[in-house]
Amino acid sequence: MVYVVATLLNFGIYVFLFLSMTGLSPEQSIGVVKSKALQVAIDTVSVGNEGPELTDEMRQEISNARNIVSGETEDLRRQKDSLLTEKAELEVLRDEIQRLLTRKSKDEEDRMYNLAKIYDGMDQERVADVFSQMQDSLIVALLPKMKPNNASQVLEFMTPKRSAKISRMMLEGD
Repeated sequence: MVYVVATLLNFGIYVFLFLSMTGLSPEQSIGVVKSKALQVAIDTVSVGNEGPELTDEMRQEISNARNIVSGETEDLRRQKDSLLTEKAELEVLRDEIQRLLTRKSKDEEDRMYNLAKIYDGMDQERVADVFSQMQDSLIVALLPKMKPNNASQVLEFMTPKRSAKISRMMLEGD
């Protein structure tokens, strides 16, 4: 009998820890542990036929524990279904966001190429004046899209310090 109690205690601790990690409240975890322990005790008594006979009170307690476990099992099933539904919805949203980001990136790239074409058609000294008002990162994005001869002339019309900085950024991929 001591062995059964020790086994039940060990089992209860493992189940309590497992259920606590799954997000159940301590009260829910204790209820599940009690019902599982009662089930193991019933199984042990019926298999070994040792110990006292089950009283009506014990049978009622067992019935109550089974009802609790059944209710909590159903609640966990509903929570799992809900989480799976939410996961599927989130995956659809993630895919849609990815699609929109890809489209936005392509649109930005197309606008950059169009702007580079416009700058290719302008006087390169004027383009250098316009670039002097722009952020370096934008210039680094535009220059490679321009015709190489035009891009080199634009860099020539910029200050040596700025041309060197832009060139370094282009080499480093910034």
